[in-house]
Amino acid sequence: MRILVLNHGGYNDKDRLAILKRLGHEVQDELLYRVEPSFWNRQMFRLAVRVHVGPWIGAVNVDLEQRSKGWSGFDLVWMEKAQYVFPETIDYIKARVGCPVAHYTPDIAIRVTGTQKSPIFHRAIPSYDAIVTTKDFEVAEYKKRGAACVILTDQAVNHNRIFPRRNLGAIDRSRIGFIGHAERHYRDLVGHLARNGIAVDVRGPGWTKARIRYHPRYRTLHLGGPVYQDAYAAKLSGMDVGLGFLTKLGPEVVTTRSLEIPACGTFLLAERTEKHYEIFKEGEEAEFFSSKDELVDKARYYLAHPLPRERIAAAGYRRFLDGPFRLDRQMARLVDSLTSALALAPSSRRVTR
Repeated sequence: MRILVLNHGGYNDKDRLAILKRLGHEVQDELLYRVEPSFWNRQMFRLAVRVHVGPWIGAVNVDLEQRSKGWSGFDLVWMEKAQYVFPETIDYIKARVGCPVAHYTPDIAIRVTGTQKSPIFHRAIPSYDAIVTTKDFEVAEYKKRGAACVILTDQAVNHNRIFPRRNLGAIDRSRIGFIGHAERHYRDLVGHLARNGIAVDVRGPGWTKARIRYHPRYRTLHLGGPVYQDAYAAKLSGMDVGLGFLTKLGPEVVTTRSLEIPACGTFLLAERTEKHYEIFKEGEEAEFFSSKDELVDKARYYLAHPLPRERIAAAGYRRFLDGPFRLDRQMARLVDSLTSALALAPSSRRVTR
């Protein structure tokens, strides 16, 4: 199959792209948003992110329409996280290129709050020939908004990039750690651990801001900025206990962090959800908590008992490696689902997995 992929050029985007090629597909990739950087455009982009209006959004849609005039011979256009693409732009691309357009996102896109909620994307849902989501709780929402076809897939991790690192330096090692944005829910949990004498090594956007770094509540934490690629996997690999918190900006039940921690051979202590139960056996392949006090109790126990911790970490790693959550396996299933679903009548309303 000949596929045009429009993404953002990130690490996960490149992983999916490489796997599509390894699966034997002819793939052309371009940046979804390709407006030239300038001081003005940076300001307009910030406006777009906050309120989803402004000239930057219009410019990226004009650019997509102009580029589509040179696209031909594709069997599928694959867009990723197209929050600012107008439905009219999607319709224009379909007419010019003459093939279906599918949208992929591993994130919450509908039942989400704040600036992550995109009314532009919500309006565009009926224009896509297929919507791919990892959020089962949003399938009905997509259908309600007119999605022609919804394909439900699982979260997945590239085992060739996220894997246990050896020969770690002191900077990568920690007793207990968390990597993620400094959102309120995460701050509450690590703050509660700190009040109970458990100093978490925290990395991610926002944690080094003065209002957090110098707040008395977080003074015993080890705070740092974002880590990416090899440094990210090394940091996860160096933890005795990896914390799998879930955002409260939407009804999240599992995230890639839930898989990345075991994929690095690290013990996972995550929030208790039915989805986590589906993936890992509690007490055998991971541990879960439902309250702040249970979080503290289990963190203390497993930090003090390395043998059961290491046994569970090893079993969690085997579960990831042998299970369906590797990205290469997921992408193969996903392409098969897309091929089958897009052969259906356009008027059908179908959920496939």
